[in-house]
Parts: sequence; C-alpha cells; structure tokens
Amino acid sequence: MIWWMLACMVPEDNSARDAYNDGLVLMAAENWSAAEEKLLTARDSARTDQELRANAAYNLALSYAQEARTLEESDPESAQEKYEQAIGWFRDVIQLQGETANDARHNLEVSLLAKQALVDRLTQGENGFPARLQRLMENVQVARQSVQELIWQMDLHGDRERPQGYESALTSLAVKVRELGADALEIANLATDDIDRITQIPEEQRSPEEQNQWVSLQMFLPYLDLALEEISGSRRQLRRLQPVLGLDDLDDTMQQLLRAQDQLLAPPERLSALVSAQTQLMQQQRIVHNAQGGQLLLQGQSIPVPSWLDAAWLTDQQQGLYSRTQEMVQFFEMVSTGMEQADDADSTQLNVIRQALNHTHSGVAAQKRARTALSIAQWAEAEREQKVAIRELLLAWEYFSDLKTIVEWAHRDNEIMRALLEQSEEIKAEWSTPEEQEVEFRRLLAQNQIRLTRLESLLDVEKTQTLEQIQQSQDGNTPAEDPIAQVESLYERAEQSRTTALDALQRIAEGNHSTAESLQDVQQVHDALRLLRMMFFTVIEHLQDAAEQQEQLWQQTGTESTKPYEEFLQDAPLRMVEQEQLRQRTEMISKELQAMADEMATQGDAQQSEALGDAFVETGLAQGFMQDVVDGLSEMVSDPAVSYDVSEVVSDQQQALEALLRAIQALQPPQQGEEGQEDGEQDPSDQQDQSRGQSQDSSSDMSQREAQRKMQAAKEKEAQREQEEKEVTISGGFVEKDW
Repeated sequence: MIWWMLACMVPEDNSARDAYNDGLVLMAAENWSAAEEKLLTARDSARTDQELRANAAYNLALSYAQEARTLEESDPESAQEKYEQAIGWFRDVIQLQGETANDARHNLEVSLLAKQALVDRLTQGENGFPARLQRLMENVQVARQSVQELIWQMDLHGDRERPQGYESALTSLAVKVRELGADALEIANLATDDIDRITQIPEEQRSPEEQNQWVSLQMFLPYLDLALEEISGSRRQLRRLQPVLGLDDLDDTMQQLLRAQDQLLAPPERLSALVSAQTQLMQQQRIVHNAQGGQLLLQGQSIPVPSWLDAAWLTDQQQGLYSRTQEMVQFFEMVSTGMEQADDADSTQLNVIRQALNHTHSGVAAQKRARTALSIAQWAEAEREQKVAIRELLLAWEYFSDLKTIVEWAHRDNEIMRALLEQSEEIKAEWSTPEEQEVEFRRLLAQNQIRLTRLESLLDVEKTQTLEQIQQSQDGNTPAEDPIAQVESLYERAEQSRTTALDALQRIAEGNHSTAESLQDVQQVHDALRLLRMMFFTVIEHLQDAAEQQEQLWQQTGTESTKPYEEFLQDAPLRMVEQEQLRQRTEMISKELQAMADEMATQGDAQQSEALGDAFVETGLAQGFMQDVVDGLSEMVSDPAVSYDVSEVVSDQQQALEALLRAIQALQPPQQGEEGQEDGEQDPSDQQDQSRGQSQDSSSDMSQREAQRKMQAAKEKEAQREQEEKEVTISGGFVEKDW
C-alpha cells in the first residue's frame, strides 16, 4: 500500500479546487508548510463537497506525515508534533469517509507506529516491549470495560436488538480498538528485532539470559499474533454494530495477551499471576451465584448485576485459565525431564520443580472440573473446585517462596486449624461435615510440618548470606557491638521457635490428644510463629500491599468520577465490593498489630510496643474511612434517581490511604542517613536492627520517606483533580476545529 491515492474530481467551488491543486503541486516539490496551508484552505472552503473535503484532509495528513519523516533525525521533537498532526487529520478522514476510508486507516496505523518508534528513541529505550505489552493489556482492559458498559446500558434500555442508536459510540470504540492493533503490531516488531539480534550470536557464545530470552520470545510471538487476529475481529464486529461479538473477541484478545506475557515470566511470577486471576474469577462467579433475579444484595442494598457477567462468560474465562495453567504444567515437565537427564543437576532444585509440578497438575484438574460446573451453572461446585485450584497453585508457588512467606503461610494455616478445633461458624459453613473438617485439618497439619521442616534450610541459607554481607561491609572496622554475634543470636532464637512449633505439630499428628490438648499445641505453634513473624516483620508488607490496593482504588474512583453520573453508577457496585474486601483485610491487620503491641509491652519493649500501637490506631482510622466509602457507594446505588456528591467518596478513599501510610511510617523509622545521624556516625544501638534488616529484601520495603512522598503525592493529585473539576464546569465555549 503506497502512502497516497489521489482522487481528483472537479468541485463546484473553483477557489477550493484551485487551493487543492496548488497543495498537490507543493507537496510534490516537498514544500510542506506551504502545501499544508493550501490543503487546509481547500478543506475548510469545500463546504458541501464532501469528496473534496475528505481528499484535502487526506493529503493534508499525508503532508504532515511525510514532513515528519524528513525531520526525524534533524529535529525529532518537531517530527513528533508533525506525526500527531497527521494522526489527527487521518482520523478526520475516517470520520468523513466511514467504511470507505481504507487508505486513511492504513496510513493512520503507519503514523501511529512511526510516532511510537520515534518516542522510543527519544526516551532511550524506556518503552521496551515488555513494558509496552503491559500498557497494551491495560488498554485492552479499558476497551473491554467500555464495551461491557455500553452493552449494559443497551440492556437497561432494552436496545440489545436495536444497536443503530449506538452507532457513534460503537464506531468510536472501533477506532480505539484499531489503535490497539497498531500497538500490538509494534510490540511484535520489537520482539522480532530482539529475536534477530540474539540469533546473530552463535549459540555457544550466548549468555544463559540471552538463550532464555530467545526461547521465551519464540514462544511469545505466536500468542501475540493470535491476539492481533482477535483485535482485528473485534474492530470488525464493532463497526458492524455487534458489541457482544466484539466483546467476545476482546475477551479472547486478553487471554492471548496473558498467555503471551506468561512466556516472559519466571515460574514464581507466573504462578502468582495464575493465583490472582483464579481468585478474581472466583469472586466474579460468587457475585453471579449470590444474585437473585439479576440483583445482588450487598450491605442491605439491591444492586443490578452487569448483563455480560453470566455463566457463559465465566466459563470462557475459566477455560482460558485452564489453558494457561496447563502450559505451566508442560513447562515444569520439560524442565524436570531436562534436569533428570543432566549429570550435574541440583537435587534440591529438582525436588522444587517436581513438587511444583505435582501441585500445578492438581490445580489443572480442579480448574477443569470448575469449568464443567460453571458451564451448567452449578455455582457451589464451581467455587469448591476453584478453591482447590487456588490452594494447589499456592502450594506450587510456595516452593519458590522465601523465608518470610513460608512463615506467613504457616501462621495462616495454623489459625485455620485452631478454628477447625473450635468449630467456629465460618468453619461450619465452609466444611459442613465432621469428615470434611477432619480431612482439611490433617491436610493443613501435614503441610505445616513440611513448611517448618523446609524452614530449617531456609534459615541456614539466609543466616549465611547475612553474615557474608556483614563481613564484606566491615572493612576492618570493629563496631561497639559485634553484629556477627547479634545475627548468630537472632537465628539461634529463630531456630528454637521453629523447633518448638514443629514439635507441637508432631504431638498433634500422633493423634493421642483431646481437643483441649490439641488447642494447647496449636496455641504453642501460634506463639512460636508469632515470634518468627516479629523477627522478620512480615506485617509491614501486608500494610504496604493494602496501601497499594487503596491507592489503586482511590485512583480508579477518581478517574470514574469524571464520567457522567449514570456511567459512574455502573462501576460503583464493583468498587463497593473491592473496598469492602480491603476493609476486612485491614481489620485483620489491625487486630494483629494490637496483639503484637501487647506482646511487646509484656516483654518490656516499650518503644516497639508504642510503634505498633500507633500503627494499630492508624489502621483503625483507615477502616473507618473505608466503611464510609462502602456506605457512600451503597447509598448512591440504592437511590440512583438522586445525584450524590462523588467527591466525598474520593476524599474518604484518600484519607484511608493516608492513614495506612501513617501506619507504615510508625513501623518504619527514618532510614540511616535520612534523619538524626551526621558525619557518618551511627548509634551502636542501631547495629542489631541493621544486621537484622540485611536478612530481608529491604529494597521491597516502603521507607518512611517514601511513605511521606506518597502522602504528599496523594494530596497533590487530589488538589489537581479538584482544579480539573472546576475547569470542566467553566469550559464548553469556543472550539477551533469542527472534527
């Protein structure tokens, strides 16, 4: 396809025709600025001659695009501006010509790709294809949500079979989906470039990272090609005013992109992504399960369930997850076979792969059963199998986890064991018969024994690494207190706690205990694990994750609040569910902080007890603000005829975020060098905290300064949002263009 196809017909307006012809002559002479001026005049003066108007706009866009190409090396910033002009005018042609604007659509895609490639060069590779793949997936998700909302709106008005009234919205969505295709094509080109680059390196000279990347990209590209096909299909369906079929293709697009992304992830990240996706799907099917007559009862209010969220859609999503997990099984089988055939295979690593393979295989089987149950709307059975799948995938993931994660999961399952022994109402609802409860108790018991046994080697490895770091950092200087002795003492206490917990589990496993005696042993395990949790301080990571979730919810609600109020109400039920789930999680964190504060007070550590107490107070405040959000959204949904002030909900979410960040500040004093110490001096009393901190991945922790920055950013963002709202209310006057 060449850049231009010119159709010249004589319009009635000779001045417009003369300007148009002059513009073509100037284009041929590469006098771009003069050509653009003439073509713009022709376009604006064409009046009712739509053909001349479209041709003038087409060649105007073409002139900007060709000029941009000539400027890419000498003036890339100006070239970027010219590409943006070209993109705008090509879109104008598409709007004028509709179905017949094939050349304009082609050139729009070429211009988008050229502009993005130029931006990539200007940003020095910051837009590599993995990051761009993530952005593409986010944009596909936005497009899906837009189509879902439109379908829901059509159903609310009984217009599913009468889409003609929504032609403008569907055409606009089709243009956006076409842009997604351009983005996906550019990612494919970047991936192909990387493959070609590595292929030029002889295999024996490639680094392990390069060889792994080459293999991953070879597996990545076929899924991206399938995603491109689905994007094209969705665009066609939207242009044909078939939003349901367009949504199906976008759903398939997302599945193919997820499978493509899986090829780029290491096994732990890949398993984590599968767990997150399966958990989200289970929550969605629970909404459908609990709905009656298309309405969901939440917080005492009746909320309509989106029309697209049905058994067929859930079944398709479960099938996609099943396929992705099956590929994970195949990956583990391939790696396991290769390691078994190798002479120098690491036996520990081979055991990790084998155990992960077994659990992932069990997860696949559960997903298959869940898919079957969903297809016939057996909601309870589907949820049971989804829980099994999540549990098995978590266990597979666990074999790649670090010390802190193992401790955390052992604590979690020990609390479930306690609840099983105490026969709480939640337990009876989850496992209704004594036989089911006994099976689950024994399963948790066995898994915690495995965890605590593995913990011995993990403690040894981490202790060795910490001691090596200290020895490398001492540089011959002898501190006032010996950090090596402090590390030795820390890990000695950790091993004592591990042994205490494992011995208690062994007594339970022997089966000679009464329920009261078993509860005593479970409490002993609880106390030992709590000491381990305090040593390695995992509670702050829960707070960080909760703060990140709250920040995401706040940003989503703030963005959605700029939509028309009726559209905001369509998203409100899902936001209410997400906020309530986070409130419940924050409540659990708050209770744990209170218990830890009491424990520290008992041990005489007043400073640590005070810090934990401050964090407990802040998480309590966060819960209150989150409850206000849930109540506010519930009130809006229950009374859609009245327009409520959405800014109050956004403000409550911001205050919940700030309370969580203050809790993090309370638990993380300023890092060394941020406050207090000058001229390289260090308080000897800080040495133990420093040596202990080296045993953790401190790079993942949110420092006090970072928490302060996030709070300030939250306040600035809210101020900006309020200013934008004011600007919107006074805008709407003159516009300079009619497209």
